[in-house]
Order: sequence, then structure tokens, then C-alpha cells
Amino acid sequence: MITYADIENLTNEEAVALYGHLTINNIDCGELENWLDNAGLASRNPISSAWQGPLVDVMAQGGPLGDGLGKLFSHLNKPRSISVDTSVLEWAYMMHQLLAGLQQASVITSDQAAGLVLLGGGYKHAGFNAAYVQSLRDAHAAEIAAEEARAAAEAASEEARATAEAERSLSELTFASIESLTNSEAVAKYAGITFSSIDCGALENWLDEEGLAIRNPVTSAWQGPVVDLMVSDSAAGGALGAGLEALFSHLNKPRSVSVDTNTAEWGKFFYQLVIGLQLVSAITSDQAAALYSLAGGARYPGLDEAYIQSIRDNEGARLVAMELEAEAEVARQAYAPKIERYQTLYHQHITPLMNNTSLSDSDWVAALQAMSDEFAVVVETPVE
Repeated sequence: MITYADIENLTNEEAVALYGHLTINNIDCGELENWLDNAGLASRNPISSAWQGPLVDVMAQGGPLGDGLGKLFSHLNKPRSISVDTSVLEWAYMMHQLLAGLQQASVITSDQAAGLVLLGGGYKHAGFNAAYVQSLRDAHAAEIAAEEARAAAEAASEEARATAEAERSLSELTFASIESLTNSEAVAKYAGITFSSIDCGALENWLDEEGLAIRNPVTSAWQGPVVDLMVSDSAAGGALGAGLEALFSHLNKPRSVSVDTNTAEWGKFFYQLVIGLQLVSAITSDQAAALYSLAGGARYPGLDEAYIQSIRDNEGARLVAMELEAEAEVARQAYAPKIERYQTLYHQHITPLMNNTSLSDSDWVAALQAMSDEFAVVVETPVE
């Protein structure tokens, strides 16, 4: 089975020339000699065993065709040659060129060329042509397009999942959790919290791989650009230097297993440290993202002051809605006695008239008037 990988680096014509002329079997050398003799194309001299005939004359003329015939007859002259391996690419391609050249030079007919191919059982890939090669390319292109479409769909699905996860995580923040904080304080407290803690070993390896900090191979002391920043900023009394000192001091403890950025205390510390390192261009935004990835990502991705304010706004709207509902309930409670009084008087004065068909209009008017009079004498209870 010929696949796209077989023809990828070939033109359609080259692919046909190379693969389209493989025979099912190799051509037996003895059968080929007999066929050449019977076809009157070449035979061995009965005394010297030297080749003679039309093909030998063409071979003597040299050129690509003569060289090809020379290779074929040289192979037949080897006492241990058993077959011409036209079932493999090299000999199949040579035999194809040889037969095409001999036909073009009118040395052999198309029927003779077909007869020679039959010595190898015929072509292995009968009907293999440029159109079929192109169909392999088209099928491969369709597979690539389908794979790209699948990849795009998976990426979109993953993006949607990540967005939904981010929204779910952000929804965990309530007004109670930020009520006593300013917007900026709330961001500082929660934005750095991660899904899991950062393994100390993984963090050390990452600092090394990024060329930020590494332990001296002899003394085990920390060195590197972030360490230089820590020393210089600490000397100046900077908060960034103090934060780096706290981190590296933690890493230096032999029993430290993790940096617990999944807690509020270390999450806030981590957030301020990463922001500070970016502000002085000690790390890039990609490196900052990679740091968060060491802990499974930020628990509240995209958290900013605008989102914190939206929590406050939503709480304010909720309180207003509650106040309005309370006022509406007071009004409903105050109005309920009127409804109850109406229903009582209706059943008292009007319901008895329903099934009495002998009553006149004046009877109905009198009943309605009595109902109205009794309804009106009840003292109204003012609504507070």
C-alpha cells in the first residue's frame, strides 16, 4: 500500500515513475534470457557466449539508453545472478526507463514491453497514475484540515472551560470576604492565591532553568540576577528585597516542602512579589504566568479592582431590592384586611342572591348598598 509519506517529496510524475512500475515478482534471469532470444532482441553467441542482436547494437551506441542496457546485460552475465529485482524501487525504475527509451527508439513494441513486464507477474500497482497520486495528496490535505479543525474545536472548548472555571472561581468571592477591605487591598489579598502550593524543588529547578537563581555548586549559596536584586534592594530597605529574602530563607530550610501560595498569607505575599519583580523587569509576564502554573494557576484569575467593585455594586443592588420588597410586604399586609372585609361582606350580602331568580333589581341595589355601608363604617387603620 502506497501512502502519502511515500510520495510526499515527489512530484506526481516522479511518484508514478518510481512506484507505478514495481512488478509483483522479480524477473527470473533465465526466463528473461529466453524471452530476449525468442523475441529476437538479444541472444548469446553459440561459441563465445557473447551477447549479440538489436539490443546489443543499441547498447554499443552509448548514451543513457546504452548505459541502462549495459547495466542489465552486465547483471545477466554474472553467473550467480538469479533475478532482476523489478519488485524493488531501484530496478523497477531502471526497467521502466529502459522500456520507455527502447519504445521511443522503436527498438521494441508496446506489446513486447508489456510481455517483458509479465515476466515479473505484471505491475504490482496497476492503474497507479498521476490522478491517484493527487488523490493521496488531497486525502492527506483533508486529514490535516480535519485535524486542524479538531484542534481548533478542542482549543475553543478548553478556552470555554477555562473561562467557566475562572467565572466559577471568581463567584466564590462574596461581599463578606471583601467588605472590610478597600478594592486594592482585596485584590492584593486574593489575586495571588493559587489552586495548590508550589513544590520547593520544582521552584528551585525553575529558577535555575530560567537563569534567575542557582545554588553555587561548592558552597550551595544562592547566586544569580534575582539574588543580586535581593541584596541591592534589601540594602536600600526595599520591600521587594525583603520579600525575596523571605522566599529564599524559606527555600534554604532543609525541611521546607512547599511554598503555600494556596493560603491567604502566602498568596498575598506571592502576588506582591511577582508584581514587584515584573515592575523592575526582573521577570517577564510569561515567566510570571509560568510561576503561577507551578501552583496550578491562580484560583481567582483575572481578579482586579473593577471586579471587586462589581461585588460591592451587586451587594448594594441586593440591599435596595430587599428594602423595596420589605416595603411592598408592609403594604400588602396593610391592605390584606380590606380584601378580607370585602370577601366577608360579599358572602354575607351578595352570595345569597345568586340562586334567587325572583329578586328584582331593587333587591340587588339594596344588597349592594348595605354591603357598601358596612364596608365604609370600618375605621381605617393608617399604614405606618
